[in-house]
Amino acid sequence: MVISMNCSSLLRPDTSKGMYSVKWMGTGTHLSFHGHPGEIVVDGNTVKIESLASLMGRGFKNWIVHFGCCGTINMEKHRIHDFMEAT
Repeated sequence: MVISMNCSSLLRPDTSKGMYSVKWMGTGTHLSFHGHPGEIVVDGNTVKIESLASLMGRGFKNWIVHFGCCGTINMEKHRIHDFMEAT
């Protein structure tokens, strides 16, 4: 799995459907949310990266996960590695 983050993503929040979008791209996904270190913001609620990992289980195995959320992966390296191992 590769995790990347880009604040200047071409995907933008879709205000007609909420403040986030998810785009599936074959063997990867682009998660476009508001974010904070170690968290994404979904419908105004913060979701810790560990909770996202628990929700996805092995669903991201062999996928590229692109975080288009400013600050989300700006966290301790062990948390990033734990996310990668868990998913």
